[in-house]
Amino acid sequence: MNIFQQETHLECRVFKTNVENALTASRLIYVLEHSIGIKEWNLDMEDCDRVLRINYEKLHLPTFAQSLSAFGVEIEELPIW
Repeated sequence: MNIFQQETHLECRVFKTNVENALTASRLIYVLEHSIGIKEWNLDMEDCDRVLRINYEKLHLPTFAQSLSAFGVEIEELPIW
C-alpha cells in the first residue's frame, strides 16, 4: 500500500423509498449527488420497494433522511441479510 493512500472502510445501508416517478427520482439523485460521504449508490426502480442502496464513508443518517424528506423523498431502512 502506498503510504499516501488511506484505506477507506465503506458502510452499506439499504432503504425502502417512496420514489414512484422521474420527478421524485431526480430529487433523490440531487440529494445523493450533493451529500458528502456517499461514495456509491443504486436505486432499483423495478423492485416493489424502490430500494436505495448507499455505500458511504461518513454520513449522519438522520440529517440525510431530513434532507430527502425536504425534497419529498421518504426512506425506511431495511435489514441487510
